[in-house]
Amino acid sequence: MRRSDVGFAFCLFLCLLYCCPLLWWFLYGVASSIGLGTGANTGVLILMPHTATVARRHFLVSDNVWPPYMEALPPTLLHAVGSACGELPPFVIADRLVEKMPAVARRQVQSMAAWMRRSGVAFRWAVIFVFACWPSMFFDMCGLCAGLLKMNKRTFLSATIAGKILKSCFLEYGLVMAVREGEDQVGRWIDQAPTEYMMWLGYAMTAYALYTYSVTQKKNVMS
Repeated sequence: MRRSDVGFAFCLFLCLLYCCPLLWWFLYGVASSIGLGTGANTGVLILMPHTATVARRHFLVSDNVWPPYMEALPPTLLHAVGSACGELPPFVIADRLVEKMPAVARRQVQSMAAWMRRSGVAFRWAVIFVFACWPSMFFDMCGLCAGLLKMNKRTFLSATIAGKILKSCFLEYGLVMAVREGEDQVGRWIDQAPTEYMMWLGYAMTAYALYTYSVTQKKNVMS
């Protein structure tokens, strides 16, 4: 691609950002997840304050939850999609990244990929979806393993987008409810919400992953 084409594409992109400010939320999402764990947490720094401001403005007039939720939903969805797209670089260049890793780290990633191959051959979309639903800074490792397994790009991206959208919408609803109820009621609302079951599901997934991973490591050592 010629330098003039790159300049034209960049200018066109800036014009789109100026005409459609919502696209900034997509970029914020990309910035939150790109860089193998070094991205800026724009969800906490930008998206959540925006959602709280929208909710506070609406609740001065009415206690209805849905108007502020629906107004803050487009930025939330775009941020989630951008965050999912930011997970693509480790997935696309997984082979080259792993080759440049130290030997110990390379063996760790390859062992995780082997566990992922055995555990998720028939349910690869569901495995990526569940990991994307759970807030974790280690999702880059999931992308690396999926890239090593040569998973279909559409499968990985669609599962990641779906999981991050579900997670973001749930967190947005919780934040809107927290603004409406006030700080004193946040704890009670969390107790009434099904977050406890999600927490135990996350613990069970982690325990299963650690167990199967330790079995894999023992087999590697014995072989």
